[in-house]
Amino acid sequence: MIHIIHNGEKKILFLSNRMEFYKINKHTEELINMICQYKDKNVVERKFNVPLEEVERVGNILKRDTKLATVAKEYPYLRKLILNISNKCNLNCRYCYANGGTYFSKDGLMDEENAREAINKFLYVFGEIEYIQFFGGEPLLNYTLIDFVCEYISNLFKEKKIHIFPRFGIVTNGTIMNDEILRILSKYKIAVTISKL
Repeated sequence: MIHIIHNGEKKILFLSNRMEFYKINKHTEELINMICQYKDKNVVERKFNVPLEEVERVGNILKRDTKLATVAKEYPYLRKLILNISNKCNLNCRYCYANGGTYFSKDGLMDEENAREAINKFLYVFGEIEYIQFFGGEPLLNYTLIDFVCEYISNLFKEKKIHIFPRFGIVTNGTIMNDEILRILSKYKIAVTISKL
């Protein structure tokens, strides 16, 4: 399944059957849309006024999505989904490979819409998810989203839209804690891994 994700000015081609991501520009997005509309490469070449080689190059990337990825064939469910829900951190550890939790990009927190979309896309490909891990940055900076994701999964399970109730886990520096966080961790039996300071 071919998806084009828009994030501000950025455009990402996501081949969900193969779990592949490609950063693309507006020109390539238009070309992809035309290739999907017209199967004949020569028609695309004439209508889009681009060399046939470019049409074939993009077409070959899209063809890779026509068959399910090997991992999706071998396993009827996704063993582990890691959601990076926070691109920021409350610490600045010297050893941090993630540049203080930002991963060398703008800091921010995942919102409910992106979390729901990510879960739904993986469930579309695999049908079931065995384990969901919350990651960051520091994921507890976004603990309300953890509550949302766990509740969303619980509702899918209650409505029999999924048949495996995933286990939950989190990797955290352990420095942020309050009664609401403790309630969420306890309610959903979230396994906690504390990273070393």
